[in-house]
Amino acid sequence: MAHQPAGLAEIARVLRPNGRLVLVDLFAIGWLRPIATLGRRRDRMHTAAELEDMLADARLSLLGWRHIFDLGPFPLVRAVVAHPS
Repeated sequence: MAHQPAGLAEIARVLRPNGRLVLVDLFAIGWLRPIATLGRRRDRMHTAAELEDMLADARLSLLGWRHIFDLGPFPLVRAVVAHPS
């Protein structure tokens, strides 16, 4: 999404009341933050708290987080599940 907050707001707008959003992506988890900054992707890789704030602003309620893929002992890809508030 070019503008993530606007994209989440649009998803919330069209999602059915009992619908679910499952977002799977790289999240800036601890060890990834310096890499994201060096790669100039910091504005695209959010912490869990930042994404939860964006979901709330879009009127989406967090249902939970899931680990999807780890790189050895390091978490790499996570999924967040949300529904309309």
